Amino acid sequence: MRPSVRFSVSPDLEQNLRNLAKLTRKDVVIEALTAGGEVIAEEAKRLVKVVSGNLRDSIGVSINEQNSAGGQSGKGHFNVFIGPRTGGGEPHDGFYGHMIERGTFRFGAQPFMAPAFDTMGEEAGEVAIDHIRAEFTRLTKRA
Repeated sequence: MRPSVRFSVSPDLEQNLRNLAKLTRKDVVIEALTAGGEVIAEEAKRLVKVVSGNLRDSIGVSINEQNSAGGQSGKGHFNVFIGPRTGGGEPHDGFYGHMIERGTFRFGAQPFMAPAFDTMGEEAGEVAIDHIRAEFTRLTKRA
């Protein structure tokens, strides 16, 4: 099981993100979410204990769009995954990240994702909002 962080947003923000997706390029929303996620990913990379560097180098951000029934390729609902990437031919496979984060029966937990979210979650939201604000500014200047 991959360690992941879930963002919960207010209904107003969720509606504003949906409206933005309708008004502008969908990739602007994805870019904003990615920029916010990178803030947390960079902190996780800083916090993770480095042995070979493989786990640190596997930490990243991926986004997929989800439809209202929970499937992929929907409209306006995005899942942001921040954490070690696993499988799929990744050059750095962080499949064991959850064992480091939560510990095992042999080794104690050495959390890096939860503390990264705790310390950088608010800043990540601000980075995403700033990105969206810049797009709104661009749209209003164009109009």
